[in-house]
Amino acid sequence: MGKKKVLNAQTSKAVAKAAKKVRAVQKTERKEKKKLGKGKDELNDDQDLEAILENIRREWEESHAVTEELVEGPPSRRANATLTACPSGDYLWCIGGEFFSQDGKAYFYNDVFRYSPEKDEWRKFVSPTCPGPRSAHAVVASPVGGGKLFLFGLSTTTTLFFLYLAKTTSPSIFYFIFISGG
Repeated sequence: MGKKKVLNAQTSKAVAKAAKKVRAVQKTERKEKKKLGKGKDELNDDQDLEAILENIRREWEESHAVTEELVEGPPSRRANATLTACPSGDYLWCIGGEFFSQDGKAYFYNDVFRYSPEKDEWRKFVSPTCPGPRSAHAVVASPVGGGKLFLFGLSTTTTLFFLYLAKTTSPSIFYFIFISGG
């Protein structure tokens, strides 16, 4: 009977040891699976990040797209528009202005036109980021970075002061720079 107890105790210890080894192996396998899973998630995160950045880039390009169209003749008659020489010396830029009709209504423009004296042609630029309707504003030309126009002045739809930057080289882009209380 004494030997049987010793054998049972030894067997129990061996079984416990074997079970412990099995648990250790299972734990190691779980850790490795977890590491592999994380690697896949990180890879997927990188791919997701690249897709997100590509979508952001595409949306930005769409929202800042500038279309240029050849128009017949100069812009409609208007007062308080700006006519600014391009820093490169090749064009004149006409921005905004207002028109008072005979019935007393005021119309404000957010048009952006470029006149080419060499070709005697007017082109209209349209963009979702173009400055809003305005008159009695100011535009300053700068040759820095290939040519830029800085537009200062109030919008007719708000009492806030706006500053816009227009890149005069192709492709033209309008950047909204800042707003301050007016």
